[in-house]
Amino acid sequence: MFQSIANFGRRHRRGFIITAGIIGGFYALGQYAKRKIVELQEKATRENIAKENLRRRFEQNQRDCLMTVLSLLPTLGEQMISEVNVEGSLAKLQQKRGVRAANEASDAQEQAMDRKTKLQLWEELKITSFTQTIASIYLTVLLNIFVHIQLNLLGRFIYIDSVLSFSEKDREKSFRLEPSNDERRRLSREVERKFLTFSWWLLHVGWKRCVDNVKSAVEEVLGQTSLKKSFDFNDTVKTIQDIRNRIEFEGDPTELSENRTPTNMRDLLLPDDLEGELQVLKEGSGIDDPQMDDELRMLLDEVKDFLDSPDFVVVRQSCLDEAFSFLSYNMRSTFVLKGADTRPSPKLYELDSAEDPIADQTTERAVPLVSLLPVISRQVHHIINGVPNNYVEILCSVKELQSYSAIVYSSFNLED
Repeated sequence: MFQSIANFGRRHRRGFIITAGIIGGFYALGQYAKRKIVELQEKATRENIAKENLRRRFEQNQRDCLMTVLSLLPTLGEQMISEVNVEGSLAKLQQKRGVRAANEASDAQEQAMDRKTKLQLWEELKITSFTQTIASIYLTVLLNIFVHIQLNLLGRFIYIDSVLSFSEKDREKSFRLEPSNDERRRLSREVERKFLTFSWWLLHVGWKRCVDNVKSAVEEVLGQTSLKKSFDFNDTVKTIQDIRNRIEFEGDPTELSENRTPTNMRDLLLPDDLEGELQVLKEGSGIDDPQMDDELRMLLDEVKDFLDSPDFVVVRQSCLDEAFSFLSYNMRSTFVLKGADTRPSPKLYELDSAEDPIADQTTERAVPLVSLLPVISRQVHHIINGVPNNYVEILCSVKELQSYSAIVYSSFNLED
């Protein structure tokens, strides 16, 4: 019997070997497939964790941008309000009123001189009221965008550093990223501190240039306008738009904005030369003999590239449109007749005139320009010192700014 079995095995040995080989091959293939499936599942899990980590870091970065802007605005506002002194003009007018009441018996010549001086003060108040509020919007928008560029650029380096801190094995498995040589090392704390110092330029130099530009545009549009002229809501919006056209675009203001070149505002945010950059480091960081580091130069050059890009102009215009729309919304009640339904919608400033419940011309009135001055000048305190600051919150939620921030944050250099 055993001999028969042995003979059978010898006769069919080749078949047994082939069968065993096939079974073994299928088993090995199954084990390989199983390992690959597990590896793919683990890789997908790690990639999802990495994406979620990136998303959380990015969202935290945007919250940091909001808080940073709110912390810097008071410094900006204090200087601007002191320079464009609406309260000073009002105090002079009140003083003149008191002097006139005390000297009602003065001769006609003195009264004529007093009227002339008073008119000059009112004209000054007209210019400063519009200048202060409009300039505060431009400065808030520029500060907001600049801070988003700064913090998202630093956030990118911090995120890359966290990825590169994994072991070589984990790095290859979890995140296929080969950053450039400049990005392989984390920025030093000193370089980060110096880089963040460059907001000093807008806070102490650029703001003055911005105010001068706004004042020139306001004088050009309103300089010859009588204080007694009546303005309805549409007139006011058009006047502000005329001022904006002179600030935001170069060339003839009567031409369509599409045919004009957008104004380059980079000089308001960053110095144009090394001397100005060293001034920022000296004044902002308190360094007696500042030097330009290679890493800092790389960061500043990248910021300048972002500021010179067409995307920056799109983001700037979108933010300005949102801010001025909100300004118009806040002034709207001034033009509504008493007894009209003025119950606001939380998003009323985003509505078209066809959707606006108080856009009906029958509910609106015109007011003298002089009556608009306190209305528009009051807005500067909401823009600079509002608690909560609705202007800043609206700007931080602008979709174009969020997309722009994502581009800055995720612009990994895959060369080298």
